[in-house]
Amino acid sequence: GAAVHLLVFHFLAAAQGSCCAPALVTMGSLRELHREREPSSQPASIEPQSSPIRKSNDAPLSCAPMTVLKRFSILIAGVCLGVALCCSMFLVICSSKTSMVVGSSERIATWERGPRGGNLVFTSAGDHNSLLENWVGPNMNYDVFIAYYGDSSEKYREYVEKCRWVVWHKGSKIGNFWEMLYINHRSLLYRSDYVFMLDDDIWFHKNVSDINKMFGMAREHNLTISMPSFDPETSRVSWRITRHDPSPNLLFTYTSNVEFNAPLLTRDAVLKTMAKYHPSIIGWGSGHLAVCANGDDHRTFAVVHSVVSTNPPIRQDTGERELHRLKDWEKRKEVWEKYADSIGCRRYYEEINYESVFASPSETVNGSDGGLVHVMHPTKAPTLFPKPRKKKEGKRWAGTKVGCKDPADFC
Repeated sequence: GAAVHLLVFHFLAAAQGSCCAPALVTMGSLRELHREREPSSQPASIEPQSSPIRKSNDAPLSCAPMTVLKRFSILIAGVCLGVALCCSMFLVICSSKTSMVVGSSERIATWERGPRGGNLVFTSAGDHNSLLENWVGPNMNYDVFIAYYGDSSEKYREYVEKCRWVVWHKGSKIGNFWEMLYINHRSLLYRSDYVFMLDDDIWFHKNVSDINKMFGMAREHNLTISMPSFDPETSRVSWRITRHDPSPNLLFTYTSNVEFNAPLLTRDAVLKTMAKYHPSIIGWGSGHLAVCANGDDHRTFAVVHSVVSTNPPIRQDTGERELHRLKDWEKRKEVWEKYADSIGCRRYYEEINYESVFASPSETVNGSDGGLVHVMHPTKAPTLFPKPRKKKEGKRWAGTKVGCKDPADFC
C-alpha cells in the first residue's frame, strides 16, 4: 500500500514538472521496504531501525514491492513508448499530407495580400502542358493561381515550387475559378484588378512578355474583356474574329464577344459574370454568358492582335483534349442553352468586328486619338444567330390577279 501511494505521489509530481526529487524519494523509500523483507545480517543485540514510512506497530507487508514495481514500471514504459511512437508517426503523416495537398504555409498565409501589380493569371491545369516554361519567368508583373486537377503528386509539387497559389481540385477551368476564388477566396479576387483566365495549353509566342503586354493593353485602353489573337497556322480557331490579323500597326479590334479559353477581364467584369454563372456550365456558352452579364456595347470586348498565341487543337502527347475527361462534357451545349433560357440570356451572339485600333506616328493628327487610328468596320449591332425563317408560301403569277403587276412577282 505504501508503495502504491508513493508511486501515485511520484506521477502527480512528474505531471507538475517536478519529477526528479519525488523519484529519488520513492526509490529510497522502496529500498527501505525491501531491506525489511531481507534477513537481517546485524547482531541480535542490535535492534533493527524502523522504516521512516511505516509505524513500528504496522503489520509486515505481505507482498514483494520491488517485483510489483518492476512489472508496473515495465508496463508503464511500454505504454509510454507506444504512445510516443504513434504520435510521431501521426505527425509525420499529417505534415507530409499537408505539404502535398495545400502547398507551403507561406502561400496559404498570403491569400489576403493579392497578386503583384494587381494582375492575376488563373488556370485549371492537368499533367500535360508546358505552362511553367511559357508563363513563368523573370520580369513577371503578375502572379499565377493554379487549380490542379491531375493525379501526379510530382507534378503538383512542381507547380507549388514555381507558382504562388496552387490548390488540388478537380473540375473545369471556369468551375474551379467560381469555387476557389469567387466562393472560397473572394478577398483575393477583390485585390486583383485584372484576371487572365487561361486554358492551361495556351502558348504565347513571346512568353512572359506577351502576358505582361496583355495586362498593359487592358489598362492603357480600358479594355473590359479582351483576349490574345490566335495564330491560324497552329491553333484551333473556333471563332473567326479571334483569328490573328497581321495588318501593320494593328493593336486590337473591338468585337461583339470573345472566346472564353483566354479572356482577360476587369474585376468588375469577373464579378458580374460569376454572379450569373452556374456550376453546371462546363465551358460551352461562357463567352456568351459574359456578354449577357456585361452588356453588348461595341467597346466592351476586344481581340488584341499585337499579341499572338496558339490554341492547340489537341494535346500533342495524348492526342486528345483534356475537356473530354470532364463529366457530362458531351452535354455541355444542351446544358448551356437550357440555362441561358432559364435566366433570360441570349443563347448566342454573332461574331462581329466593330472597330480596329492602329498605332500611328505621334505627328498624325487627323483621324487619330492620342497617336491611335480608329477604323470602323461596316457591320451591325450584335444579335442572335439568325433563327430558321419560316418559308413564305407564295405562288407565281399564273394569270390575271389583283396586286400582281409582273409575272415575276410573288402573288
